[in-house]
Amino acid sequence: MIPVWCWVETIWNSFSIAAMARYGLSMNSAFLVNSAAHKYGDRPFDKYIQARENTAVTLLTTGEGWHNYHHVFPWVYATSELGYTFNLIKVLIDVMAMIGLAYDLKTANPNAIKERRD
Repeated sequence: MIPVWCWVETIWNSFSIAAMARYGLSMNSAFLVNSAAHKYGDRPFDKYIQARENTAVTLLTTGEGWHNYHHVFPWVYATSELGYTFNLIKVLIDVMAMIGLAYDLKTANPNAIKERRD
């Protein structure tokens, strides 16, 4: 109701932007991860699976494009190798852990990661 009262928007326009457009964008970004990240990019951890590391998908979805790593180490909450790649979702989860809203965050042994990568 704030857009209706403060910016003189119609109720339909407010609902369309705030609910429907947001839902459509979030669903399309999920579909992008499940299509482009399985077709385009590198496979540094397991060359026999279709999941790939895709930088463009990572940038568009705030860190969800490191798909080969995610499929090789599915228990790791960060979904990216060793924490030095762009992953805004990992930062959000780390902040939630700092304030007690996320816990038991699992990671992979750096030696296991290095072995799979080499």
